[in-house]
Amino acid sequence: MKLKLLLLSDGTYVIAWIYELPEEPKAFLAMPMQVTNKGKGTSLKTFPLYSQQEFILLYSNSICTIVEPDENLRSKYQTIHPDEPDIELPKSEPQEQLLTEE
Repeated sequence: MKLKLLLLSDGTYVIAWIYELPEEPKAFLAMPMQVTNKGKGTSLKTFPLYSQQEFILLYSNSICTIVEPDENLRSKYQTIHPDEPDIELPKSEPQEQLLTEE
């Protein structure tokens, strides 16, 4: 898993540990938090709002881009969630390659 900043299609920024899945839903997020502006700085809020769920799945059509968070945001997030989650993720099976004669 990697700590990433996601820009969602509705304009929401989310920082979370992410594991990209081979099929839809495309992203498994652990301990996601919404990034919001607060005065001259940023703050982190529970994501999704009104839920204490720590693991969520997102479809690729919900995600505009995935980038590295800047050091300030990374530090703020790791104050709340200092460690990478210790969970067992599914292993994807390698796709069989079909050989065709030309």
